Amino acid sequence: MADALWCGVQELKILIGLTSLVTDNPPMPPKFDRRRALFVLGKIDEILAWEQRKETERDTKFVELGATYAKYERDSTGGWRP
Repeated sequence: MADALWCGVQELKILIGLTSLVTDNPPMPPKFDRRRALFVLGKIDEILAWEQRKETERDTKFVELGATYAKYERDSTGGWRP
């Protein structure tokens, strides 16, 4: 137990030193590539459109299933009848 506490204390001291946000040489900001950005946004739009189509198909299938289910009723024996 004493070893575990010592390890935690040692790690805490290391992490405090690594969390400093002040740097002498900050990294260069990324360059904006308009063509790449438009490509990525186009792909995102494709994925969202695909998800919307699939959701609409799923909703349609549930409506059809509900309509089919509504055509039938249970009889006294627990079976289905039209």
